[in-house]
Amino acid sequence: MKDNKMNRFIGASAAIALLLVVCVTSIAWFLGRSSSADVIAAKEVRACMTMHHLRMAKQTVSRPQSSELVFASCTWPPRAWAGQDGYSEIIVTTFDGPGRSEVSDADEADYIRAPCQRVELTYDFGSQGVYKFLHPFVATVGTVTSEDHPGQQWHGAKLTQYPGRNEIVYLRNDDEGLVSATCRA
Repeated sequence: MKDNKMNRFIGASAAIALLLVVCVTSIAWFLGRSSSADVIAAKEVRACMTMHHLRMAKQTVSRPQSSELVFASCTWPPRAWAGQDGYSEIIVTTFDGPGRSEVSDADEADYIRAPCQRVELTYDFGSQGVYKFLHPFVATVGTVTSEDHPGQQWHGAKLTQYPGRNEIVYLRNDDEGLVSATCRA
């Protein structure tokens, strides 16, 4: 009877040891695989950053000569809207809006050109010592929207110029500023 118990103990110990070896091997394989994918992604993002003169994978660049604000990004693997190297950019140009004064909340118009159909936009507000981080919202290309109803179609006065097919127009006053623009699937 002692031998039978001993054999069962040895068998159970061997099974546990085998299971432990399989688990450790699987985890090591998975970690090795995921880290090699991470290494490849890091190299591709770094190459994209070098090619497009970025210091960070996501960077906001001001082009004073054209009054454009560019939200540039390098990702890997490339998103559907990005170039083969993972680079994409959302370009914002601000023009006069249809409103006659700041009180109209439409005296400035951000024309946002994007390579994707949906863009998450984040604005901040600052005036006379008051500063607020506004909630992000998603707008679809072809939409004219406003600070009064972000993301919803605006039905106010005529715009000072027609938007392009790949643009979103956001109407605001000059107390709001765009701090983030990101493509969303």
